[in-house]
Amino acid sequence: MTFLLEHPGLSGVAYWEVIGPDPAVAAGMLVETRTKLERFRRLERPGGVRVGISPHTPHTVSAPLLQGLARYALQAGLPMQIHVAESPAEVALYHEGGGPLQNLVPGWQPPGMSPVRFLARLGVLEAQPTLVHMVQVDEEEARLVRRAGCVVVHCPRSNEALACGRFPWEMYARLGVTVALGTDSRASSPSLSVEEELWAARELHGSKASPLALVRSAVKGGYRALGMRPPRFVRGDPLAGLHLWPSRTPGQGSPGGRSLGTG
Repeated sequence: MTFLLEHPGLSGVAYWEVIGPDPAVAAGMLVETRTKLERFRRLERPGGVRVGISPHTPHTVSAPLLQGLARYALQAGLPMQIHVAESPAEVALYHEGGGPLQNLVPGWQPPGMSPVRFLARLGVLEAQPTLVHMVQVDEEEARLVRRAGCVVVHCPRSNEALACGRFPWEMYARLGVTVALGTDSRASSPSLSVEEELWAARELHGSKASPLALVRSAVKGGYRALGMRPPRFVRGDPLAGLHLWPSRTPGQGSPGGRSLGTG
């Protein structure tokens, strides 16, 4: 965190991830987390990296700790991010307490509802967290997320590697939910390149996702997910301020002729 916050060439958000499934230690963990983040926030610089908070998932962070972190994020104006609704195994864990993840969190008590509805019931969506994955959702949940003003982050290569299912791109587009592109992490993705995620998303969704929509997600969606304003380029601005994405042949990963877009 210190390295990122002090780096003169970076901007964005550095998220401090929290894992704490035991509700008995929630109060102590909340105090410890706030103390650390307030120390990190003193290193923030105008135009540099901001401090954010990332409760890992709704099942690896206890309900009281998750609620406390959401309240703190709201009060302090901190960006918040959480991984949710990633796989069918996660849905089974929340509905029945069973499935491949049942031994991941000892003492887990299933809420009997989907992960997204669980976040809504706890009031966590009020903090407008960025929601990473969001593969296993229905239309009602997507509407909940849109009303809360949350940004959804699509991680196509991670989802494929972990057999999470197909991200419902068309549903989010129809409902007007802002989608950004992300990598998840090197634990489940071969690189941290958003450009490569864009090509993976294009191959996955084909004609159902226009090149313009993909570029908008990669650029404007990413800025909005981080609570930042996208830069504007107008006639006469230097070309050095643009990043060019060359086109590729679908399924081959090779450069093609025209560019997909700029941002």
